[in-house]
Amino acid sequence: MIKNLRCFGTSCRTQAVLGPKGAQNQVYRWESSKPDDSATPKLEIESKRRWLAYMRMEEFELPKLEKYKKEFVPPADDQVVKVRTLEYLNQKPHPASVKSVISVKIKDLPLTDGSCKHKAKLLAGPRWSGPQSSILNGKLIEDIDGEVKISSENFPHRAQNVRWCSDKLQLLIKESNDKSYNFDDIPLDTRHVIRRIRKSRRGGHKMENLAGAQQGRRPTKYDMPEEWIEEAKLALSQK
Repeated sequence: MIKNLRCFGTSCRTQAVLGPKGAQNQVYRWESSKPDDSATPKLEIESKRRWLAYMRMEEFELPKLEKYKKEFVPPADDQVVKVRTLEYLNQKPHPASVKSVISVKIKDLPLTDGSCKHKAKLLAGPRWSGPQSSILNGKLIEDIDGEVKISSENFPHRAQNVRWCSDKLQLLIKESNDKSYNFDDIPLDTRHVIRRIRKSRRGGHKMENLAGAQQGRRPTKYDMPEEWIEEAKLALSQK
């Protein structure tokens, strides 16, 4: 007969297995000569314990985070540089947590003219993303200048890597605005862009001659010429 069986939701694991402290009567134990018969209830109870632990955490620990809540403030127009870092909560310190990546659009850089933008793309090399496109509020937005992405994980601290990327970006802007020489007669090297499109396999690797293929996306209705749409509407209205 089972006696002194405590509810597993209100007792620790030791008490659930051995009973309350100081109990002299017979208690229920998990030991069995048939491990296969006792494995299922043990796993079920262990799963229920983990579920209850998370429920207690949600009830008592999450409200403590209310004082750290901050209202989202969108970035200003002059805040154009994005900084991305990685944080591994299950392993500290993680080797990849020191890596820092900054990215900025070419059109947002303080470059004087198109020749400077062309020079910046050439100097960036494979760090230039190539032309990009996005859909905003149902409209297709094309960005032929793309963005520049610089990353570093050479230093032991994250702030050092961010500073190194920032210095390289400042150097890129300085050299691009230098009028003593230009690269106007040198075409852009887009081999890394084509290789990334083919590797992503999002449609651009099979539709190189169609609109939008160079941006690594499938053609949509926004790629159709507007005069075609007007002609189709006119033909439908005459029927």
